Order: sequence, then C-alpha cells, then structure tokens
Amino acid sequence: MYEKSTLKKNSVIFGLCYEINLESYLNETIIDFVSDEIQSQNENFGVLTENIDGKFWMECVERDYPGLDIENLISTSVEINRHHIYDVILRALEIFPENSAGNTLVLICKKLSNLLGPGRLEDIDKNLENTKLAVVDLDSSLPFEFQKYLKNGSNTLFFNSFDPKRSLDMLKKSLFVS
Repeated sequence: MYEKSTLKKNSVIFGLCYEINLESYLNETIIDFVSDEIQSQNENFGVLTENIDGKFWMECVERDYPGLDIENLISTSVEINRHHIYDVILRALEIFPENSAGNTLVLICKKLSNLLGPGRLEDIDKNLENTKLAVVDLDSSLPFEFQKYLKNGSNTLFFNSFDPKRSLDMLKKSLFVS
C-alpha cells in the first residue's frame, strides 16, 4: 500500500471549452473516449469546463471510474458562463498534482469567440514547463496566433477536424500509445 501511495503517475486533465449543454454527441464521444483510454490504475484524471469560477471541475486524482465521473460532471453542467481559453489553461495547470510523473492537458474547443494576444502566449509557454498541451479544435475557431503557437511548439499537439471521433482517435494515437 505504501508503494502504491507514493508511486508517481501520469496526470491527464481535459479542458472542455465548448457549450456543454448544446453538444450531446460531443459529450458522448468524450465520455466513451475517457472510459476506454483513461485507466484509473495508470493515470490521475481531472476535468475542467470553461465555467472556471464555479463547481464544474474535477480534481486530478486516481479514479475508479473516470468515464462515469466525467459523465456526471457533464450532466450537471447545464449552463456555462464562458471564459477565456487562457484562463482554462492556467486553472488546469494549478490543479495538476505536484507529484505527477508527467502532465498532459487536453483542450477540446468549439465555438470560441475570444482572442489570444502574443503576451498571453508567452505566459502560457512560461507556465506550461513540461506539461504536454494537446488541443482539439472542432470548428477552426481558435485564434490564428494560438494555432501557430501549437503547430510550432515542442511540447504541443494540434488536431483540427470537424469530426470529434476522428480528432480523439488522432489524439489517442499521439498520446496513449501502448
């Protein structure tokens, strides 16, 4: 038990940056993905919605049923006061466990209507440190500067597809290789 409690695990946080109450197919696709790919014995798992001030986030810890946990979070997230994607990134970085072996932040974005200036990109770069940042852009609404940053970053992945299942399959091949 002691060895298990001190074992460092990889940590994964999903940032859901879309209107959850309007995207049932996307929600189901993400729940299925998490149920299949996030194994509680291998990773800590957490979720954060754009409603970063409210109750719609889950601490990044080992979970028995991560798919069920994200389903419960999504089903309670009836309305979201949309914030900036930058705030979602910074908040996610704050909730990663300190003793993680490796951190991965997965942002799933749709219908973003905010801009991200070069100064904020520098802040993101500085705060990411060794965290992998994977962004799934489902409708090409990410600011151009952020897309360019993701394509040129050494620890970043960028997936741009209008098909959520296809995007998550590409994510799986890039991050969750056995």
